[in-house]
Amino acid sequence: IFLGGNIFEACVSRMCFISQKVDVILGQMSKTGDRVPGLIDKFASEIDVYQIIARVASDFDSCGDSLTACRLYILSGVSS
Repeated sequence: IFLGGNIFEACVSRMCFISQKVDVILGQMSKTGDRVPGLIDKFASEIDVYQIIARVASDFDSCGDSLTACRLYILSGVSS
């Protein structure tokens, strides 16, 4: 499921959902609380990485995967 946004966001969201490689694609939190970059960071000069992470979080939340959504909202810096 994808709720609005652009085609790139839709593709990233769908890829995360289908592959379940969310940490590889979007990055993850290190033990020190810093964000470890993911594959999406290759496009950081062209896109707002944190906005896309928040969009993917919203899509996961809409699909009922609240745990992944919460983790991604924290990663994006959005409070919900």
